[in-house]
Amino acid sequence: NQVYAIEIDFTNPEIIYISGNGGIYKSYDSGNNWTLIGNSVFTNLSHDIKDIKLCPTNNQILFVASNQGLYKSIDGGNNFSTIMSGNYLEIEFHTNSSDTIYFIKQINNKTEFYRSDDAGNSLNLFTNGWPNPTNGEEQKRTEIAVSPASPNKIVALATGNANGGSGLYGIYISDDKGENWTFQCC
Repeated sequence: NQVYAIEIDFTNPEIIYISGNGGIYKSYDSGNNWTLIGNSVFTNLSHDIKDIKLCPTNNQILFVASNQGLYKSIDGGNNFSTIMSGNYLEIEFHTNSSDTIYFIKQINNKTEFYRSDDAGNSLNLFTNGWPNPTNGEEQKRTEIAVSPASPNKIVALATGNANGGSGLYGIYISDDKGENWTFQCC
């Protein structure tokens, strides 16, 4: 059983969410016992879950990035609704607004950056300056980070291969919540 994602409830550290066996498990007793969570539409899919995030202002709202799509639960994981289909890799919240959420999606040989300004109800794709591989290049993984010291700034570490090399595709920075990106390094 491979665990790729873990999230601990910020109001009760005995409540833990993990990915594994194609689904999400929840413990109410610090990990001694685990229960598969989600409605049948969610649990009937075999998920490769890359990220689990609780809304920082409401511990009943849970977001899941899966190879089957992007999901949201408003009842602590009992039921999940699909926000968007596709292969999602990461979820990050703006540090000053739980309504602003950033998502990374993999599609073919590249990743895409999406932002929601309404708590995940709708997503907008932003591409200006974002990595766009061509000519046999690929950019299949991106990690993003947001700092409380500069909440509109996002740093993206893009991996893949370009110019005959492999590993780091580039570091990209946005100062406007992902609307515009600048290649920074390497």
